[in-house]
Amino acid sequence: MQEPSIVKLPDERLFCVMRTTRGSPYYSISNQGADKWADPKPLKYNDDSEPLKHPLSPCPIFQYEKDKYFILFHNHDGHYKDFGPLDTQKHRRPIYLAKGVYSKKAKQPITFSEPEFLMDHTGKGLGISDRHDLAMYCSFTQMNGNNILWYPDRKFFLLGKILPL
Repeated sequence: MQEPSIVKLPDERLFCVMRTTRGSPYYSISNQGADKWADPKPLKYNDDSEPLKHPLSPCPIFQYEKDKYFILFHNHDGHYKDFGPLDTQKHRRPIYLAKGVYSKKAKQPITFSEPEFLMDHTGKGLGISDRHDLAMYCSFTQMNGNNILWYPDRKFFLLGKILPL
C-alpha cells in the first residue's frame, strides 16, 4: 500500500485510501485520536459490493461538503486495452469519479455511488518516455461556488476542471 489520501469524517475519525498492487484500493480508519488505525481492507462501493477496480495508481479522495466526498479512480484493475498491471505509464487512464456519503452505521463509513466517467485523452503518448497516463497526482479547491480539480495530463500539462458535484 502506497500514497495515502486522507479525509476527516464527521465523527472526527480519519478515513485513508491507498493504492495497492491488488487491482483495488484499500482503506483504513483511525480512532478519534488518530493514534490507532484499523487493519486495511479493500475499498468497496458499499459494505455489500465488490471492491472498486483500480490499478497501481494514486486514488485520491476529497471532501466537498460536511458529509460528502468523491474519489477518483481508473475503474479497471490494470488490464486496460493492450496493457497489463505493470504498464503504469500506459494504463493510468481513463478517470472515473464516484461520489461518497458518510454513513454512521456502515462498516465502511463512506458509501460510494456507481462510477461516473470523468475524463480521458486521445491515448497519444507525450515526451521521450511516451507517457500515456492521467496520473492522479491532483489537488482540489473550491472557489466562487465552483469545485475545481487540478491535475497533470501525462505529467506535462497542469489543467483545471470544474466538477459538477
